[in-house]
Amino acid sequence: LSTSKYYIIAGSYPTETEAKTAVAALVKSGYSKAIVVDKASNGNWRVAYQNYSNKEEAQKALDVIKKVNKSSWLYEKQ
Repeated sequence: LSTSKYYIIAGSYPTETEAKTAVAALVKSGYSKAIVVDKASNGNWRVAYQNYSNKEEAQKALDVIKKVNKSSWLYEKQ
């Protein structure tokens, strides 16, 4: 059972297929832990660079990723 609940979101996509394509592209770019997180209430699929169980670690990683993707953000999954 995963205890990860913090995700650095790379983007969101209207279909699961597009989300999986985005994950594949991230993996190819070196983000080996990229995943499709879930489907948001607006219907879009969230894609994360990586997930974390610790908010501080997630925030540090986000600060680094923001240098390459200014629109990335931290998502806390309940």
